[in-house]
Amino acid sequence: MAGFDFHGKTVWVTGAGKGIGYATALAFVEAGADVTGFDLAFDGDHYPFAVEVLDVADAQQVALVCRRVLEQQPRLDVLTTSRVWTCWSTRRVFCVWARPMR
Repeated sequence: MAGFDFHGKTVWVTGAGKGIGYATALAFVEAGADVTGFDLAFDGDHYPFAVEVLDVADAQQVALVCRRVLEQQPRLDVLTTSRVWTCWSTRRVFCVWARPMR
């Protein structure tokens, strides 16, 4: 993300274990953001961002993990999703994430 400055910004990326999600998380890291990546699994031992194992189809797990992460770092500037959420209950929890952030 050449030309973008995300220093001081907090970014969450779902699907960050590999592929497009990983590339997205890495781009935000390179732009200076404090990134947390969420995925079902992370294959390697070292990622250049914080990782959280999470099944976004499990609404209860999403609520618990998000609450815990937000307690550690209460600011969230950007949320990117690299997975399609089709579960009704997950969409309900997603509405909590989608509240306006300042």
